[in-house]
Amino acid sequence: MAENNELLQSVSDVFSNYLSKNQAQSFNIPEYQRGYKWTKEWVDALLDDINDADFEDDKFYCLQNITIIKKDGKFNVIDGQQRLTTLFIILSYLGKSNLVKNKIEYSIRKETHDFLTDFIATRKIWEEKFDSYSDFVNVHKEYDKPDTYFIFNAAQTIESWFDHADKDNKVSEKLKGNVKFIVNNLPSDKTNEETIFRNLNSDKVPLDGADLVRAIIVTRVAKELVNNIEKSTKNIVATNEYRVKIGMELDQWNNWWSKSDVQAYFDLFTSNKAKDKAKENRFD
Repeated sequence: MAENNELLQSVSDVFSNYLSKNQAQSFNIPEYQRGYKWTKEWVDALLDDINDADFEDDKFYCLQNITIIKKDGKFNVIDGQQRLTTLFIILSYLGKSNLVKNKIEYSIRKETHDFLTDFIATRKIWEEKFDSYSDFVNVHKEYDKPDTYFIFNAAQTIESWFDHADKDNKVSEKLKGNVKFIVNNLPSDKTNEETIFRNLNSDKVPLDGADLVRAIIVTRVAKELVNNIEKSTKNIVATNEYRVKIGMELDQWNNWWSKSDVQAYFDLFTSNKAKDKAKENRFD
């Protein structure tokens, strides 16, 4: 079966159709990823954004990218673990266990996977009505882990958020179609996923003028495109895909320029004075 390369996917489709069309069993959180760390403030903010989003005239709310790569019949999650796991908890609360159960795996943290499967996907965590995490681990000592602590608190935050208003049906319907991920599915035969993960997370450097120019190119070209065509969901999707492709082309240019033989060649045409000035001054 051919891979499904559509960039824009609804939250529900990410956990169902996208996996099946790509012949993948689940999303795997690989060993180089940190644990789940979302706090009450971040969970509330996500739910508020989804609830407040205006979906008239085929509009949709786009979550940040998830970056994945297929390996051993699963999608390793390079970026987007926190959002995927939070949506897993939200959908479980909304009674969508059949949609999400066993769709996220934590490859080296068995207790995290078991907790998501046995307590979140089954809604047991809400049905047993624990007042605090301390009460929970007094009964289930084997789950006294950092991941479980944050997932437990996220589950309580979600329950409290829905208790304050009649929002469940509204949010549930939005997650079926109007709330979308941009899915960056990387080619498995050409990609070093740990290198990409480090670039996205651990090796961050201050932004400079080159980053600003990149952002202007990506956003302005996409804006000019959408201003010149009929505004519809189909064309908005096309614009988002175009924007991602521009970013990928810029990455390719940057990778080419970073090669030692390319730099050695252009050094022949660059004065020593210019080289020294470039080392002293960032492009800001």
